[in-house]
Amino acid sequence: MELDDLKNLWREQEKQLQENWALNFQLLRTLNLDKAKSRLKSLTRVTVAMLIFYICAALYFIYFAIEYGSEPQFAIAGGILSIWAISIAGGAMHQLDRIADIDYSEPIPVLQRKLESLKLIVLRYIRLGAWITPFYFSFIIVGFKSLFGVDIIMVGDPTWLTVQAGITLAFIPLTIWIYRKLSPRNISAAWMEKVLKGNGSQITEALKFLEEIERFEKS
Repeated sequence: MELDDLKNLWREQEKQLQENWALNFQLLRTLNLDKAKSRLKSLTRVTVAMLIFYICAALYFIYFAIEYGSEPQFAIAGGILSIWAISIAGGAMHQLDRIADIDYSEPIPVLQRKLESLKLIVLRYIRLGAWITPFYFSFIIVGFKSLFGVDIIMVGDPTWLTVQAGITLAFIPLTIWIYRKLSPRNISAAWMEKVLKGNGSQITEALKFLEEIERFEKS
């Protein structure tokens, strides 16, 4: 076999290798993008359910605050819970808007940035939701009035009410600590995945599929 024949054979084999690589890459990209879409669809379902729940909760708390607006303890408790529920519902709407903005035909680095941004949005509203902790007694006030028609502040044991006040005060530094721990700086921490489990962990899973595509592309 002459040298020219060897060169032609080599070029042909190289071309076949390139075509095989391109085909394998396209198959991997399609498969992994489908898996990433599936994870984001799961997050979408969770977020839609959360949006519906908190819209209903907000409407009830607003109704409660108006219905018993003449009594400060009920108006304040209903108002606090209304603001909390509206904030969480707003966060869910923000998440859905960002998910809808994801175009899977875009380059992998662009998709990764969008998913990282989405993960930070999820974390932001989890941090916001944590601020309800010191106001947990609002749930008790609204719950007793809604379910039993009872003003728990008026009929509650004074010692028990004093203990609840102490717990409320103790929850303030605890909530500040939780808020700081849920910082974007800790977004990659292993324990953070437990916090985001079921509502945000899908993003991490989707990012892993994108990373696999990126590694294959660079290989």
